[in-house]
Amino acid sequence: MKHTALAAAAISLAIITPAKAEPSTGLKLAAAAFFVQENCPGLKPNLELFGVAIRALGEDPEDYSNRRSATQAFLIAQGYARTKSKSCREAWDLFGDNGTAMPGLVERD
Repeated sequence: MKHTALAAAAISLAIITPAKAEPSTGLKLAAAAFFVQENCPGLKPNLELFGVAIRALGEDPEDYSNRRSATQAFLIAQGYARTKSKSCREAWDLFGDNGTAMPGLVERD
């Protein structure tokens, strides 16, 4: 009986607790731009093209200027910074001149 009550409580809690939302692609791009700007010597984000890319995703780049989104982007960028050299190389491979994801989003400084 006690286990049934605990199971019911756990199920109820799982139902009413919001799931951790996956960051949007636009937020991930904003985090990548911030990371590159702050951590990758010789590289810089093409902010104009980042804005175009975010708008193409159906999002507004201005949404990333509020405190909450900026904080979320910063936290994601901190994750990239744990392996700074690798993350800078990956940013160039994905977003550099011949990037495999979105070429031109990252430029040589």
